[in-house]
Amino acid sequence: MWILNNIKFYIRLGVVTTRTTNFGIYYFLYWDSYHEKAKNFRLFLESLGPIFIKFGQFLSTHCWLPCILNNELKKLQDNVSKPNIINHKLLPSGLIIDSIPIASASIATVHMGHIGEKKVAVKIRRPNINKEIKQTFRIIKFLSPVLLLFPLFRQMKFKDQIEIAEIFISEQNDFIMEANNLLWYNKNIREIAIIPKCLTKYCNENIITMEYEPGIKTDDLILSNQDKEILSKSLLGFFLSTANCHGKFHADLHNGNIAWRKENSNYRLIIYDFGLIGNLSKKQRSDINKFYNSLIKQDVSECKHTLINVFFDKINMSEKEFDNELEELIIEMIQAKDLNAINLILGLKRIMNKSNISLNPEMLKFQIALLNIDGIIGQLATKKSHTQLLNEIMFYDL
Repeated sequence: MWILNNIKFYIRLGVVTTRTTNFGIYYFLYWDSYHEKAKNFRLFLESLGPIFIKFGQFLSTHCWLPCILNNELKKLQDNVSKPNIINHKLLPSGLIIDSIPIASASIATVHMGHIGEKKVAVKIRRPNINKEIKQTFRIIKFLSPVLLLFPLFRQMKFKDQIEIAEIFISEQNDFIMEANNLLWYNKNIREIAIIPKCLTKYCNENIITMEYEPGIKTDDLILSNQDKEILSKSLLGFFLSTANCHGKFHADLHNGNIAWRKENSNYRLIIYDFGLIGNLSKKQRSDINKFYNSLIKQDVSECKHTLINVFFDKINMSEKEFDNELEELIIEMIQAKDLNAINLILGLKRIMNKSNISLNPEMLKFQIALLNIDGIIGQLATKKSHTQLLNEIMFYDL
C-alpha cells in the first residue's frame, strides 16, 4: 500500500510539475502584463482539480493580494462536475436521498432526501477526500521552493498561506465538528437566524443530515432601500451577536452559504454551512469593542493599542515605524467617518507588506468573515454607511 500510494503521488506530482512549467513559461511570456499573469495563475489552479481550486478560493479571501490577482481568484467557482459515488447501502437506516446533487463542491455534495415524510438536506463527503487533501498539500509544499522563485508567489507570502490553508480546509473537511457547530448554532442563535436542525441520528464522519430549509438567494431578491437596510442589519446582527455574546463567529458567510425567507413583511436570514467557525476570547472581544468605541471618540492612542492587541502576534519592524504606519491608518479611518471593513483590512495590508508581521490565526478568520459580510452589504447597495448600520445595531453586550 505504501509503494502504491507513493507511485500515485509521483504520477500526480509529474502532472502538476508539467503544468507548473507551462505556467512559468506563460509567466515570462507575459512579463509586462500583470493581468495575464493573474489570469494564467487562475487557469493553472483550475486545471489541477478541486482541492487546488479550494486553495485558490482561500487565497482570494486575502485582500493583501494585489487587486488584479484577487479579482481573478474570485472567479474560481467551487462547482465541481465530478460525480460523488454514493453507496446507498452505507447510508443510515431510514435515510433516502436523490442521487443527483443540488450542489457539488470540492469536499462534498449536497442532496435532497427524506426520512419518512420529512424533507431533509444531506451533505455527503467525497470518498478518499482526506487522501486527496493530504496529497495536494504534500505536492504544494514540495513545489513551493520553485514557486517562490516567482515574485507573484513571494508577494502573497505563499509559504505562510499554505500552512493556514491546510488548517482551514481540514476544518471544513471535519464533519463531526461541523455537525457540532450546527447543533450549537441551532440551540443558541435560532431566534436571530434560521438554522437548520441537525438530525444527529443520521450524521457520521461522512454525512451531515439536516432539516430542509428553503430560501431565496441574495442575487434573486428584488428589494426596496428599506429592505436592503433590514437585510444588512440582519446579517451584521447575526455576526455581532454570536461574536460578542458567545465568542463564536461564522467565518464563511458568502452568498453560497446564506439565503433569505420572507415571513409576513420581514426577511429572515438562513445559514446553511458551519464548516469554518472562529472563536474569540473575552479579552479579544473586549479589545474589539474598545477599538470601535475609541474610533468613534477619535482616540488615536487607544485605537492603536487595541488594534495591536486584537490582530497581531508579533511585529518585526521598528516600533517607531510601526507606530507611524498604524497612526496614519487610524487617522484615515477617522477622517473617512465610516468603519468599513475593506478600508481597515486594506490599511493593515499596507502595513503588513512593509514588514513580516504575523497575524493571529483566529484574526485571519475574523478578517475573512468581515470581508465576506462587506461583500454582501456592498451587493445589497444600502445607502447607509457601515458606521451608521453598526451604530443602529450595537446593542449587544460584550
